[in-house]
Amino acid sequence: MRFRRPNIFKEGPPRRRGIALVLVLIVMAVASILAFAMLSAGALQATASSNGVTAAAAQAQAESGIHLAAYYLTHPETAPVSAGNWGPTAVSFVSTQPPTTMPGSVSVTVATVAGATNYYNVTAAGSVPTSTDGQPITRTITAQLEVIPSYQITGAGAFNSSAITIGTGVTITGTPNAFSTTGSVRISGTGTVNGNVSASSFLGSAPNGQELSAPSSPPAPTAGTLTDYSQPYYYQGTLYYPGTVSGTGGTYGPQPANPLGIYYNSGNLTVTGPLTVTGTLYVKGGFLIDNSTITINPVNLSQLTYSLPTLVVDKAIEMEGSNHALTVSGVVCTNTGITNSFATNSTHVNITGALLITGTTGVITNGSAQVHITYDSSYTNVLNLVANPPPAVKIISWTEGTNQ
Repeated sequence: MRFRRPNIFKEGPPRRRGIALVLVLIVMAVASILAFAMLSAGALQATASSNGVTAAAAQAQAESGIHLAAYYLTHPETAPVSAGNWGPTAVSFVSTQPPTTMPGSVSVTVATVAGATNYYNVTAAGSVPTSTDGQPITRTITAQLEVIPSYQITGAGAFNSSAITIGTGVTITGTPNAFSTTGSVRISGTGTVNGNVSASSFLGSAPNGQELSAPSSPPAPTAGTLTDYSQPYYYQGTLYYPGTVSGTGGTYGPQPANPLGIYYNSGNLTVTGPLTVTGTLYVKGGFLIDNSTITINPVNLSQLTYSLPTLVVDKAIEMEGSNHALTVSGVVCTNTGITNSFATNSTHVNITGALLITGTTGVITNGSAQVHITYDSSYTNVLNLVANPPPAVKIISWTEGTNQ
């Protein structure tokens, strides 16, 4: 009898081969997608954060451009050469900051407002490249600024004297204002005043114009507050140094190393020979003694929309002897005024612009010298006449422009 070995390996239902591999692949795919999504989200967040920082830097650049324009408008002598003429035509310049301080650059355009004085339209566009693709992000601000001068000259004279004396042979003419003073006025002899006068009282002759009450504050800069014109100065972003002047006479004017033609003398300056200055003459800490002929005219630079005082004397102007002359076009500042010694009718002082007496006592000749002071507003837009405070700026409007 034959026996068959039993088959202990019975075949069951068909197996589902490879399903575990499929599941593993699906899990890996899902994990990869999630990882990619997380990485993409992180990259997008990093890009957004970087762009936010770049946009903030561009905004800061634009804001700095408005403030930079305000500074240049109040200190045009420091403006870059590319800024050109601060006149009716729009001017523009670009300022690039080192990357260590602020990335990018700002483009600034400045133009005067038609029909208005001391009003300017300023557009500042700050641009900073992104760290990802280098494409710039731009922020634009437009603003209208009003520049308020620190000192305004509105008449032929401004005197801080408690008692000002206008002597024989003196003529002061201003339309509509002749002069203003915080104290009393004595007009003696043939002295003549044409125009409105602000004063506390009048002794002797009355002015040929309306009498107004005295100003509440000193109409002229007070002694010691005038800018020291012997110090280095900035013009169009470059530092220059004033020159010195000799009392023996000569001709002085703008030079490459002194483009505004500023000259000074420390102590008394006694002029014994014909002296001609085109620019500014500053007598620091002393008297200007005229024993000859002095002629001073402002420097004529087309890119200047302001002027400097043409003559500043820390003490007084003294006219000595006969046949001497002082002729000035522009603003003249002295501490105690104009006096004369042994002068006759042949001695002349002619000021076209304005005379400022900064001290508390003042006189305009006490003899027979002929003095004529005539107001001319074209010379009285004086920049930084006083050291402090500087001109002020008021923001009239501020608008955030189109951003990119």
